[in-house]
Amino acid sequence: MMGYPRKQNGVALVVSLLMLSVMMLLAVTAIRSSEVSLRIVANVQSQQIAEEDAERAIETVLSSADNFQNPHAVTYNPSSDSDGLTTTVSKADCLSVRPAPGYSARMPNAPEETTWEVTASANDDRSGARTEVHQGVKIIMTAGNCT
Repeated sequence: MMGYPRKQNGVALVVSLLMLSVMMLLAVTAIRSSEVSLRIVANVQSQQIAEEDAERAIETVLSSADNFQNPHAVTYNPSSDSDGLTTTVSKADCLSVRPAPGYSARMPNAPEETTWEVTASANDDRSGARTEVHQGVKIIMTAGNCT
């Protein structure tokens, strides 16, 4: 019978413990990496929800002529997707006014081609996401609405 060499004295145990330690380190690194990725995805999702709410609020303002005949700031209810989200649309700013195509400035009560800027900001207190969306719009209105 052949015997085992006596000089090993637990080398296999040391090597296996070393391999186990390296594998454990790799597993911990993978877990931490996935946690960071998960946080990044959550932040991107919060930012997208804030942007969507700001755009939705602007579309609501653009859908009513009253918001341009009597401009005022408005706070909208947040989407059902996110608690702590506040969306505010500032007063529509009239940037320019000129006679509507086909009309003269000398004509009384001639329609005017007006250019407006609407700005919405959305803040999510829970995630810290903040966004500001600007939208320009050109509207033909009766004279005197854009001052």
